[in-house]
Amino acid sequence: MKYLLAMVIFTVSLLNAHSEEFTLNTEDGFALAATLLTPADKGPNPAVILIHQGGSNRSEWLFFHEQLLSQDYVILSYDIRGMGASPKESNAGKTVDNIYNAPDQATLDLKAAITLLEAREDVDKNRIAIIGASVGGNLAVVGAGIMNIKTAVAMSGKTDAVLNLAGDKNMPLHSTYYISSMESNGERTGWAREMYDMTEGRRKISIIDDSMGHGVSIFKDAPELKDKIIQWLKETL
Repeated sequence: MKYLLAMVIFTVSLLNAHSEEFTLNTEDGFALAATLLTPADKGPNPAVILIHQGGSNRSEWLFFHEQLLSQDYVILSYDIRGMGASPKESNAGKTVDNIYNAPDQATLDLKAAITLLEAREDVDKNRIAIIGASVGGNLAVVGAGIMNIKTAVAMSGKTDAVLNLAGDKNMPLHSTYYISSMESNGERTGWAREMYDMTEGRRKISIIDDSMGHGVSIFKDAPELKDKIIQWLKETL
């Protein structure tokens, strides 16, 4: 934890940005651990929400902070309810259940993040993106589909989980960059292609044939994906 904190401090001081640790409150009473990074340029700037994969936490995206800040993106990352430093129970006693598929849980975490950014004067509320891995990637697709998010990047997503989280089997998919390895005998690739085919308007897909990685671990086999994601944001955000 000390090492991760040092990385954040180093990155922020290097880019003259501001870092804030805070609690993100959801409408159903969860208090999520969150981090907001704002660039030296006071904006209003576009913003990127980073959502981690299942069983992980927001620190898995530390490696991407510097590059995003260098492009003057406001960055908001948070620990999904029940994961990382976020609680497994709300203030009202509601417990986490079926978080990967229920439409009234993890989607409310994302809704709280979007609401916070839209209220900030240093954020262009019409230029918000989401980058997510696994369940975070599924939430990214939902955000672009029904939450007025302009563009998304979804790593290791799953079609059925996306539609379950949205609570709408006919949800239109919009402006998403799908990324997948060949894990699970190519099953994830099949889902990425399926969602790509369902997507209206701008879309992109990258299949990393020589990787079996899941979520952010794909970057180890394909570090060039960082630049491809930045380019996607430039083109669509």
